[in-house]
Amino acid sequence: MRVANLADFLIKLYNVGAVNHYRQSVLLLGPPGIGKSYTARYSFAERMASLLGKEFVDYDDDIAHTILKEPDRYFTYVDFRLTECEPSDLLGIPFRENGAVRFAPLLWARVLSKTAGVLVLDELTNVQRDDVISVAYKILFDRRVGFIKLGDDVMIIACGNRPEHSSVARLLPTPLINRCLVVDVAPPTVDQWARFMDATYSEWDRRVYAFLKAFEEEGYLLQVPRKMETLDPYPTPRTWTSLAIHMAKGVESRELVKGLVGEEVGQKFLAFLEVKVDVEELIAEPQRWKRLSMDARYMASVMLATWITRNIKRRVERCFRLMDVMSETGRDFIVITLIAIPDKRVRIPLVKALFQYDPRYKDFLLDVVSIKQMLKA
Repeated sequence: MRVANLADFLIKLYNVGAVNHYRQSVLLLGPPGIGKSYTARYSFAERMASLLGKEFVDYDDDIAHTILKEPDRYFTYVDFRLTECEPSDLLGIPFRENGAVRFAPLLWARVLSKTAGVLVLDELTNVQRDDVISVAYKILFDRRVGFIKLGDDVMIIACGNRPEHSSVARLLPTPLINRCLVVDVAPPTVDQWARFMDATYSEWDRRVYAFLKAFEEEGYLLQVPRKMETLDPYPTPRTWTSLAIHMAKGVESRELVKGLVGEEVGQKFLAFLEVKVDVEELIAEPQRWKRLSMDARYMASVMLATWITRNIKRRVERCFRLMDVMSETGRDFIVITLIAIPDKRVRIPLVKALFQYDPRYKDFLLDVVSIKQMLKA
């Protein structure tokens, strides 16, 4: 399942649990840096809270007593990176009382016994301590933290990597796998990543999208190293996100690029940035498009999106002759331009104007799923 489709799946699963009175534990497996943990919180948990009409809370101990005063009001998100945990973080602290030993209940567990919410057990397959992993298994098995039972409206989500994606990943016991719904999570497509960036960040450098789209078949969005251990950076959706955000803020250097996506891919990206395109010249003389290199066409498609955004209210139709020539050499470039426009207040008027200018655009653009999604957005 593509990570872009994961949140909708988890929401359906959560809603089914309300009907069946049974919350299925979920294990998400996939490469690092593709957005598994991010989706569990921002795309799923926050949306689920909104759908239930509850206030989303990212748990910390300082607000626990406030939550417990009105537990029905909140949807609580608790996240543990298991590689940083002690067993007592998941079980409680033993102490003597009246000649016996009991465990002091954990405050976060008490909160999740009273509220709706999500418990994320991250890095499950990368835990090396058997005592930590055994406690995590018990939570997944029994939905109990020590002797506290989690609420019926709490979903447990575990995240991890397969051995081919992490040198420390371990296989899990068959009874555990049998208790979980296992979802293999695939990275987003380049277009899905771009839509995620637009939905999440107000500013990001779209030249990153142009590069990833130009070399989509090479798979530069995600390249997990062949070596199981390394000190060299490598490209993932997470590192491209970081790069696009930094570049939008004016931080642009060889060290930044190579430090995030690695030497080989970084060098290719830096070379791509050297491509020079003058959009005003292309609009004035559309036939120049046919003399551009392939890299320059991808760069020009994204730069045209910026030009359209700035000129949507000032004779935007001036670029239509250029778009005619672009469509002659590959309609994909028109789609790239439309995807690279972040604001639907620009995108929708442009598409409608294109349809009015030449109905043939409607014939092929409405066949593109991403364009349909744009018009619905």
